[in-house]
Amino acid sequence: MSDFDQNNLIDLTSQLIRLPTTADRPDLLGQAVELVISLFSDIPGLVIKRYEQNGKPSLVILTKDTLEPDILLCGHLDVVPAEEPMFEPTIRDGRLYGRGACDMKSGAAVLISLMRYFAQSPMPASLGLMLTTDEECGGANGVGWLVKEKNYRTKLAIIPDGGNAPDQVITKNKGLMHLRLMATGQMAHASRPWEGSNAIHQLLEALGSVRKLFPDVAQDQWADTLSIGTIDGGQATNQVAEKATATVDIRFTEASSPEKILDSVKKAAPDCQVEVILQGNMSFTAHDHPYLKLYSEVLKNELNLQAKFQGTPGGNDGRFLTALGTPVLVVRPISKGLHGPDEWLDVAGLTAYADLLKKYLIELAKAMYPDKNG
Repeated sequence: MSDFDQNNLIDLTSQLIRLPTTADRPDLLGQAVELVISLFSDIPGLVIKRYEQNGKPSLVILTKDTLEPDILLCGHLDVVPAEEPMFEPTIRDGRLYGRGACDMKSGAAVLISLMRYFAQSPMPASLGLMLTTDEECGGANGVGWLVKEKNYRTKLAIIPDGGNAPDQVITKNKGLMHLRLMATGQMAHASRPWEGSNAIHQLLEALGSVRKLFPDVAQDQWADTLSIGTIDGGQATNQVAEKATATVDIRFTEASSPEKILDSVKKAAPDCQVEVILQGNMSFTAHDHPYLKLYSEVLKNELNLQAKFQGTPGGNDGRFLTALGTPVLVVRPISKGLHGPDEWLDVAGLTAYADLLKKYLIELAKAMYPDKNG
């Protein structure tokens, strides 16, 4: 029998989905954090710490007053924008649909439930729950700040922010860079373009050269990629544009480095100013790490599934921890469609996922403290 009620897990996930916690809604980011805090009001003895950096609130709940909990349950409460109907969760054919159903309010609901369970069923390892509100913006003001400025550390972080099922274990994520390219020309009347210099033309030529640095790749090919995200320029159709800007999203593998990529882009676009908006390193945990091997064993015993270790082009906050040499376990409940119009979660699979992680945490605590097993 499960220690987690399916209806409670789905209700909590739905409660979180109904809060449109996008980057432009700081009021709702704070409201989500306060909601989580209220869920622990009936449990004495916990250490609850609120933080805020550059308007992004974060929450850390601990079974022991320490900056170094043995195990860290790490997630985010923010989501990417969506049409309003996506913030009203619906269940169809055994699936829960809504923004955050996959990424990652279902995962957050499980982390919260696990923290409640172990706060009332003590184990030898200390446990921390870290929930932030800026992962979709790069994580620098959430996990990044908590690790670098507040010096939080752990032996293992569990992050439900990768893959599409409990047997898909994400051991590496590509690094990312967001760049802004800015071209400056000279304004003139569009009927006399020779009297000016069109910034949009310059920008388009530069983007063409930059694109050649990143050949198109096949699906799931482990290679550097580029996507042009936005283009903006000009003031009127009958006017030669004086200024134009574009933003690009670059995902890179261990074969590259941010420094080399930036240098290559600058050389390919010599007439543009190139600015780094956001940069995140790769995340990597060896598939044969003892804590990941232990997860594989529990997965086999509990769900009769074989762990599939894989990389993914998307990123998560694990990058801030693996940069310190800290292993991360990145697995999601059965879900799909993140950031899309049909984001969903398998309803029945959420309880199985919670039970799986509960069992894993118990075995992990035994492995960390073998002398306290009896």
